[in-house]
Amino acid sequence: MLSVKWIELFAARVANGRALTLLHGDFHVLGNVFAAQLGDRRVLKIIDWSEAKRGLGPHDLMYMLLAIDVDDRYKRDLRVLQRYHRGFQVAGVTDYEWEQCLWNYRFSLLTSLFQLLFQDSVRWFKKTMEVVRMWHSTELLETI
Repeated sequence: MLSVKWIELFAARVANGRALTLLHGDFHVLGNVFAAQLGDRRVLKIIDWSEAKRGLGPHDLMYMLLAIDVDDRYKRDLRVLQRYHRGFQVAGVTDYEWEQCLWNYRFSLLTSLFQLLFQDSVRWFKKTMEVVRMWHSTELLETI
């Protein structure tokens, strides 16, 4: 049931091509990112773009944050997501509303449930389900 509703909702969301961005698809800090020295500061460099594709922008952000445990995950994730959205505004993007960004993030959490098929990891599934519940992501499936 989840997979059918997810497919329908995803197809409806991306049908017009609006508010999509370039994704890595498997973005995490354990192999895709390294820190480099640039003068007197360290900068993060992203490597391994072999799976680049179009998709919902917050997907990579969600995937990276999901792997990093913290005491107050919701507060941390919300703060990072708000900063992510502000970055678009600062860059001059005016037609990507906060509500759409938040929806995309919550929907991306549902997408992460399918990762169990590739990783065969009950631990990953349990962690993802915990965060899906925290963000009330399954409510999105009730909209179709």
